[in-house]
Amino acid sequence: MSPAILLLAFLPSAPAPLARPAPPAAPAREGGIEFRMENKNWREVLVWVGLQAGMPVIGSTVAGSFSYVGPKGVKYHIPQVVSIVNGALLQQGLQLSWRERCFVVVSLD
Repeated sequence: MSPAILLLAFLPSAPAPLARPAPPAAPAREGGIEFRMENKNWREVLVWVGLQAGMPVIGSTVAGSFSYVGPKGVKYHIPQVVSIVNGALLQQGLQLSWRERCFVVVSLD
């Protein structure tokens, strides 16, 4: 094999088009996590979500509190938790948005 052919074999392929980042996987939580919160302030909720996902949460302060009492024993994956949290944030015109390396609380106004 000639050196030119070997060199071509190691050239990187064209970059993949940018897409929405995949949700982070929490290896220790492959089976899901329990998610029940009763009357927690939003700071606690968002810090907890960030810790579970292994990513920081950046954004504005969210007023009020959050409660979610689902069925006992049910385990959720991070995308499901974020969806539940977003359902409550929507009432305040906010959304927890996934970025490559963090979550961001954004205003929908």
